[in-house]
This record gives sequence, C-alpha cells and structure tokens, in this order.
Amino acid sequence: MGTETTLKLTLSCKWYDMIESGIKKEEYRDITPYWISRICRKNDKHLTKEEKTTLFNILHETGALGFVAAIISCGITFYNHKTVTFYRGVPYFSDKAKHMTWSIESMGIGIGNIDWGAPQNKHVIKLTLGKRIL
Repeated sequence: MGTETTLKLTLSCKWYDMIESGIKKEEYRDITPYWISRICRKNDKHLTKEEKTTLFNILHETGALGFVAAIISCGITFYNHKTVTFYRGVPYFSDKAKHMTWSIESMGIGIGNIDWGAPQNKHVIKLTLGKRIL
C-alpha cells in the first residue's frame, strides 16, 4: 500500500536512551485525532477532519475494540511506515541532532508496558521495533 516512508518522532532523553540500549522495544502514542492522521489512511489518502474526529469519538464511546472495528469496517489502514527515526530530546527533526533509525516490526492498537512509558490500562498506538538500521 502506498509509498514507504520513515516515521519521525522526538523522544525525551530517557526513552531514547532506553531504546538505544535495547531495553525498550516499543514506542507509544496516545490515540488522538493528530496521531490518527499521522498513521492512518483510507484508500491511500489522508483522513478528512470529520473521519479523524469520528474515529476519536468512537474510541471514547466504545473503547479500543469498537475503534478497531470502525477502522476495519471503514476500510481504514495503517500507513506503510516500515522504519522510524527517533530524535533525542529536540523538538524538531534535524540530522545534526542525535538520532537513530529502526525497522518497524508492527504497528497497532494495544496496551503497552508501563515501564516503557505506556499509561496503565489504556489502549495506545503501539509501534513494536524490529532491528536497528542506523
């Protein structure tokens, strides 16, 4: 599906260092309209504002299972990110900043590890990391 791109994320020094050392194997993002727009597509196109808001409302009304069911029934898929580049502690993406790139083993909705920064008992967007590339 679509062109492969690298997802770019800024991390606090703590989470960056844990990933770099091999301790932390996943990265998490809250399920919000912003993150839905960054990782989801419909027919290989960005979601409309209305679609993002609808999905966000479904999540809060029905929980993660209803959210996933809505994504499937509407033909929405995760974007074809195969790699993620993490930037350490800077609010912008600069090649001068310390960074590393990993393959993405999987991306989905789930409960994460609280020791790795996930909220307790809350569904999040979960990126499971594969191998370090750079």
